[in-house]
Parts: sequence; structure tokens; C-alpha cells
Amino acid sequence: MGILNACELHCFSPEVARVFENAIERLFYLDHFRVGGATLPQKRVRAKLKLG
Repeated sequence: MGILNACELHCFSPEVARVFENAIERLFYLDHFRVGGATLPQKRVRAKLKLG
């Protein structure tokens, strides 16, 4: 099952679902993601997305 399928975006209006889909895709393909003082590498970001 793909990450987007696991997110159950169908629960949202099409406009809101598209915003979430864009955000999820961007997170999935980032080299790293910075949150506050922490920088998460791509491997860690993808692992978090797969937990959903």
C-alpha cells in the first residue's frame, strides 16, 4: 500500500485532500526536513510517513 493510500485522504474535501497530498509528496522527496533545531534526514522522514 502506498503512503498516499494509507493517509485516507478521501475523508477530506477534494481541495483539502489535494493540499495534504502535495505536502506529503514534498516531504517524501525531501533530502532532509528541519523542525526547530533538529534536521531529519530523508530516511527518517520516510520512516515517519510510513507509520501513518
